[in-house]
Amino acid sequence: ADLYALSVVLFEMLCGDVPFDSKYVSAVLTMHISKTPPTLAAMAMDGATPELEALVARGLAKEPADRFATAVEMREALERLMA
Repeated sequence: ADLYALSVVLFEMLCGDVPFDSKYVSAVLTMHISKTPPTLAAMAMDGATPELEALVARGLAKEPADRFATAVEMREALERLMA
């Protein structure tokens, strides 16, 4: 859950907006569970490489098994993007 939350923060840092929004908390929670998050490109994030899109999408994957297994794994993926 912590890496998913970190991915939400990363998404917001890159796009200036959260992946799911509603005035109702229950609606936001439902969207986090059931909706596919928008891509960075769909949020008009200029300069989003396919690798960055993939990293964010992996961090926000619905199935925990599809996300990063550890913080170290996520950090290493971020470091590869910055190299």
